[in-house]
This record gives sequence, structure tokens and C-alpha cells, in this order.
Amino acid sequence: MHVRARCALCGRSFEMPRDGGTPPRTCGRCRHWQKVGGGRRASADL
Repeated sequence: MHVRARCALCGRSFEMPRDGGTPPRTCGRCRHWQKVGGGRRASADL
């Protein structure tokens, strides 16, 4: 089951699994950019 959550980084609302949300809640895009871009700001890519 999914719930609506707001990304802690960019503020976009996104669907996340109810069981697996470890804070801070970040959307898939921000999570992806944190993984590949290091310190690059995800908000610049929105």
C-alpha cells in the first residue's frame, strides 16, 4: 500500500510504500540524485 508524502528536499508530493519510509522522506528523483550526484542539488533538476 502506498501513501502520499512530501519530499523533504524538493517539496514534491510522491507515493511511497507505507512500510518502507525511512526519514528523511525523499522522492525517487532526489534519492537518485543523492546516489549519483553526491552533493548536487536535486532542486536544480526539477
